[in-house]
Amino acid sequence: MGVEYGPDRPPARIRSRARLRRPANSWRRHRRVLRRAGLLILLIYGLLMPVAWGAPAGNIGALTVRPGETLWSIAVQRYPGSDPRVVIPLLERANRVHGTVIQPGVRLLLPAI
Repeated sequence: MGVEYGPDRPPARIRSRARLRRPANSWRRHRRVLRRAGLLILLIYGLLMPVAWGAPAGNIGALTVRPGETLWSIAVQRYPGSDPRVVIPLLERANRVHGTVIQPGVRLLLPAI
């Protein structure tokens, strides 16, 4: 009648539990990896969201609106080869304005087309 465990060898059920446990530092490592992945996701989100929100890719200049000017007149004057119906939504999106009438003295960014 032999004993399977002794002072140097714990019972089998205790040995199997010991194998399932992870060292404490592995959780620290997992947290560190998750934290870095989260920061990377936030960085990518911060870089890509302005593009998704319609921020202009590039501007060719800016102008200050004079009395009597509308987005239509600015589109015709500044983009002579383009259709104003295409240019006006780009101007609205680039400057976050709605409607064709704008207030004098407002500075508008002119997006590249």
